[in-house]
Amino acid sequence: MEWKNKQGTTLEFLIEPPNATVSDAFTYRLSSATMHTSCPFSSFPGYSRILVQLDGPPMTIIHNETEKVKLEPLHKHLFSGDIPTRCEVSATVREFNVMTKDDSATATLDKILLNGKLHLELSKCSNFFYCVDGNLTVSGESLTIGEVVIMENENIVVFEGRGVLFHVRLHMKQ
Repeated sequence: MEWKNKQGTTLEFLIEPPNATVSDAFTYRLSSATMHTSCPFSSFPGYSRILVQLDGPPMTIIHNETEKVKLEPLHKHLFSGDIPTRCEVSATVREFNVMTKDDSATATLDKILLNGKLHLELSKCSNFFYCVDGNLTVSGESLTIGEVVIMENENIVVFEGRGVLFHVRLHMKQ
């Protein structure tokens, strides 16, 4: 979907509850955005964010007009949706984004570099895997670049192939 300011687009993979929008009080959201120019980020008070640049030249994230963080592709950056944030880009970049409502959920994101076979024991939480790059299978099923697979009731998952995955663990607060 195109942003209101026409400076980027967002591909939403998952939002909870399923019928929510970013204007609603959602619990969590996984998405990818493409930014064509330097621009402000939307404000999300009460949410925590994890952002990972997927590709393009390094971008700079600026919080409160003073704190500058230079992002390199595939390195994560955690920040509060309460903080006024903008990005500076010299060309089009893509990023992966996880947002969680502070009083409802927490998330972690780990990068997995796969070269062969991996048996991964899963935490007792919602586990999401995003294929960043490569030719992969998950428990025998193909996973292509840009796809997300959800594992909620499995104890062990088997990955095969070569590529890069993000593993997002989502823990709901009681």
